[in-house]
Amino acid sequence: MNGASIGITAARRATEQAALVRALGGQPIIGSAIRADLPAPDDEVAPLLREATSAPIDDAVFLTGVGAEVAFAIAARTGLESAMRTSLAHACVTARGPKPRRALRQLGVRIDRVMEPASSEAILELLLRGPLAGRRILIQGFGPHPHELVAPLRAAGAEVIAISPYAAHAPEQPGPARTLAAMAAAGSLAALTFTSAGAAEEFLRIAASIDISPSELAEAGCLMCAVGPVTRVRMEDLGLAVDVEPAAPKMGALYHAVSAALTRGRATNCGQIVHGALAPAFLA
Repeated sequence: MNGASIGITAARRATEQAALVRALGGQPIIGSAIRADLPAPDDEVAPLLREATSAPIDDAVFLTGVGAEVAFAIAARTGLESAMRTSLAHACVTARGPKPRRALRQLGVRIDRVMEPASSEAILELLLRGPLAGRRILIQGFGPHPHELVAPLRAAGAEVIAISPYAAHAPEQPGPARTLAAMAAAGSLAALTFTSAGAAEEFLRIAASIDISPSELAEAGCLMCAVGPVTRVRMEDLGLAVDVEPAAPKMGALYHAVSAALTRGRATNCGQIVHGALAPAFLA
């Protein structure tokens, strides 16, 4: 990374990410835009788990690894773990990408399908291919209610139980994220990394609070880097074009892709980097 300044917007594992940046020759600057992984109260989630396990589940969809872990922890605390495991043993279990797959494996849950690349839209398309009338579907979301998945499935006749066992919130101290936004807009950062869709949402909200728009960030020459397709799609939805995305949606792969981009001399937005590889225009 040749000493380049790399902005880190994550909260969870931010120090790990900073260590990776240093190991690759960069200068990490942490400005957490999110306060992540706050479990929802047991009395909010347990009734939904009880409803889900009161009858056979046909499909179970896990969107995040943290969500799977928290859901099982709540089930264990509220006496529902046995019922949950029994229900999942008879369901078709889908993991959206490697993180929920890894968490479910560690929890001893059989996995029938893993969406690669990780995409909620692909899961929805897959479920909508079959008849859904009367089918019971459990969806583990996070934060806001996953309407984009739930509404079409219910419209197709499915009974959908959606649980959000944790949420990501704005940081208690937004100052470091404001500093990152200002540095990115001023062209003082070589790259800005996002390892969750929630971090992208909160970062842009914080940037807007100091009158910095996505277009200003894009014009400043700072590489915008997403860990994977879920984060990239949300960034693009919010108007923030993504320059770097690794082939595998993993933290280590992200920073190696950033390092490769910077090592090859790309300090400004002079050509697009997709999936960690330089576009032909830049290779020339």
